[in-house]
Amino acid sequence: MLPDFYIEMLFIVLVCQALGFAVIFIGIYINTKRYPKKYMSWFMVASAGYFAITALSVLGHNTVLRYAYPLAMPLLLVHLPLFYWYIRTLTGERFRVKGKQWLHLFPALTVFLLQLSFFILPDEEATNFLEKEILSGTYSRLRIILVYINYLAFYLVFTGQFVYYILKYRQALQNYRNRMEDIFSFKEQIDFRWMRTLMIGILLFFIGNDLAYLLRINHSLFAALFFGIGMIAINFYIGFQSLMQSAVLNKVAATKTDSSSLYHEAIFTYDDKTNGNGDGESPKYKKSSLKSEAREVIILELTHLMHKEELYAEPQLSIDQVAEKLKVNSKYLSQAINEVYNQNFYNFINELRVEKAKTFLQMDSHDHFSVDGIASQVGFQSKSSFYTAFKKSTGLTPAAFRGGQKGDGETFSPTPVS
Repeated sequence: MLPDFYIEMLFIVLVCQALGFAVIFIGIYINTKRYPKKYMSWFMVASAGYFAITALSVLGHNTVLRYAYPLAMPLLLVHLPLFYWYIRTLTGERFRVKGKQWLHLFPALTVFLLQLSFFILPDEEATNFLEKEILSGTYSRLRIILVYINYLAFYLVFTGQFVYYILKYRQALQNYRNRMEDIFSFKEQIDFRWMRTLMIGILLFFIGNDLAYLLRINHSLFAALFFGIGMIAINFYIGFQSLMQSAVLNKVAATKTDSSSLYHEAIFTYDDKTNGNGDGESPKYKKSSLKSEAREVIILELTHLMHKEELYAEPQLSIDQVAEKLKVNSKYLSQAINEVYNQNFYNFINELRVEKAKTFLQMDSHDHFSVDGIASQVGFQSKSSFYTAFKKSTGLTPAAFRGGQKGDGETFSPTPVS
């Protein structure tokens, strides 16, 4: 009785935790209309439902489970699509679930419709099925069908979903990183490394859960505790990280692309039907009609601005801030940097930071500054990002560079692509 009490409390905590997060996220969505929170609330509701049905099964509450059983596997199968929608709305500008996106729920719906055959069983036979006992006469075949549906749904459909959505998550996050590097000069508050940690944690959890089945201890106290504690940890991690996640993309959607300035109107025209002039044009900008003369003006003014105001030293610098100072559209600024330097905005700014850091590291007047202090002076927000950028540029660590070179130093600009 005592183990059952603790297991029951564990599942109550798990269900309440999921429902609590669901209420928080739907409240945020109602107040802000942030779609990531909407889909995360759906995810948490599905989690609460699945955990509740699992608790009924583990604790043997078959009277209630009699009416909830067909929902268990479909609720599990909607988790990955809902989390995918969450990621897409978080990383994909203006992504909305409509049209063919609803097909992601097709496997769950199919399994649900197939499992509705469970209600054909009379109450006594349904109880025997839930207690894994042999059914009588004509219902024995239905029992086999229901068992196979459940096994195929978990081991084939869910496993296939897991592989498929891992690839989809990776693609969405890679597209996000590429897009962010065109907009921001930093990654510290807009990176989704926590999702990689989450995927590893979920993978290890399911390996442990499957081992319990293979070792035939899936109905033991240990297996129940492993499942309950593991899911509490995973669900809390998802909920906490989703609450803490910076809403940077909401800022991206609202960034200024004002093309009303006289300067902009004087030198730019934009037509979605045009293919550009083909002069050094990157394929990603094939619909842009940025003129080569305008591009040269942008680069000249950008170079002047960076050396005069040392704008790159601003830790959270974005391309929109630079574009606003230059009074140009940020899209054209990004295109000019890409075509002239063959770099995105992130690498362009960080190269300027590294070159300034190299200057400081060679100057006797900066000997009293630590490497981390110099990194902060030139605009890096973390030691790791500074070391990564510095070694990529020089092949050396900052400390090794400082020890090997001394002098007055020179300022440097990224070299245009010939």
